[in-house]
Amino acid sequence: MQENLASIEMGLRLYKPHFKFEIDTARYKLLVADRVDQLLEVFALRQRVFFGSKTTKVFDFDLYDSKCDHMIVIEKETQTICGTYRIAVSSHVTAHYSQLEFKLDDFLELPGNKMELGRAAISPSHRNGRVLDLLWQGLATYAWHSNSQFLFGCSSIMTTDRLEARQVFTDLQQAHHLVFDLGIHPTKDYDFDFETVGHESSDNSPLPIPPLLLSYLRAGSKVYGRPALDQDFGCIDFMTILNLKDLTPFYKKRYFRENA
Repeated sequence: MQENLASIEMGLRLYKPHFKFEIDTARYKLLVADRVDQLLEVFALRQRVFFGSKTTKVFDFDLYDSKCDHMIVIEKETQTICGTYRIAVSSHVTAHYSQLEFKLDDFLELPGNKMELGRAAISPSHRNGRVLDLLWQGLATYAWHSNSQFLFGCSSIMTTDRLEARQVFTDLQQAHHLVFDLGIHPTKDYDFDFETVGHESSDNSPLPIPPLLLSYLRAGSKVYGRPALDQDFGCIDFMTILNLKDLTPFYKKRYFRENA
């Protein structure tokens, strides 16, 4: 899509968040964006985090952005947005971004609202425990407001190497985080063969599981089926689902007490 600031602003002209709340801490505050200028700052942050200097684009924006809510973390001293999550609840939207990559029909037919998490981005200088903790507080608060039973989305491993994909897949399976259920599998355009590649070592060391995916797993999430290959973002995505009934005791006590 050709970037055009005027067309982005036009696409956001009717934007209005479904829920509004604020969580304040000493250094940061979290809220749901409700102004176009905040959204443009979010899209610029995502572009820098996802693509760096690989392209000349300024904004990461797609057609889902005008239909989703955007949770943001602001550094209070500089008043800059340093973290964001894109959220779409099944009761508010007719289609989810994750459906581009995965067949989710059976999952979406389950009873209960489903809260899609996507486009998570944190500025490198703010990747600390306080920001991640605040984002989890925000997710729990949003889940309570939206009466959501499930949190789901694509968890990305920043590689397109098939050997690395197989290693992460194997690690998840051996740790009992991987399940094959609900008919979830990659769509045709995102499917790829990573299991029949040779057993020779990759040039790089095996990738560790990213902190965000680790936090999902520690909360009680499961990874469903085979991963998908996203060539546009240069990553491999795993469909991750957290049933709030399966929350681990730590996450339930720290973040989701209101949902109990």
